[in-house]
Amino acid sequence: MTTGEPIVVKGVVKPIPTLYRPMESVNIATHETDRASIERSDTTAVPTAAVIAEAMVAITLAQAMLDKFDADQLVRFKAQVDQYRTELKEFRMTQQQLPSKRSHLKGMIQVPGDKSISHRAIMLGSMARGTSKVRHLLMADDVQSTMQVYRQLGVTIETSGEDTVIVSPGVAHLRAPDQPLDFGNSGTTLRLSLGVLAKQPFHIDMIGDVSLQNGLWDGF
Repeated sequence: MTTGEPIVVKGVVKPIPTLYRPMESVNIATHETDRASIERSDTTAVPTAAVIAEAMVAITLAQAMLDKFDADQLVRFKAQVDQYRTELKEFRMTQQQLPSKRSHLKGMIQVPGDKSISHRAIMLGSMARGTSKVRHLLMADDVQSTMQVYRQLGVTIETSGEDTVIVSPGVAHLRAPDQPLDFGNSGTTLRLSLGVLAKQPFHIDMIGDVSLQNGLWDGF
């Protein structure tokens, strides 16, 4: 019969898988210990601090259990203890090699543009009269569909490098498109543009790709 519970080290990250387990083989008839050992468990998820703490507890426990061993068991057990001491020393050396103070991260980073914001920036610039400049638009296919729709409505949209310049006559002076407005695959462009298009005094035909027609189109 095997008894024993995982070693619990207070103050260490918890819950953690134990590194060492004290194990005893007990004779049920005499209630005497036939064999005692400390067995190693999976350490793949054990933080380094927990490894060191549990190793120290395991060594202390091992020394307290030495009187339960015969000569052969004592040799094997001493080898285990020596191994744990070596590993503990290696862990400490590893900790000493780590820099105690790290310099702060410094510099500038540029995050990618956001598609949702890019849609709305183009639409707001197209509704406003005059010139608008937007930086770092995300040039995704859906965003380019939005740009194309408003170009068809008489808005000039030009991109150079990181900047996009929008020149518009204003929402009250958009022109009737020569061809159906092509929303491509962009449901966002279609939904947000309907409010702009509904107030225009001219007829508008709208088209989109197959997925758009099979989805949002059925509701109009």
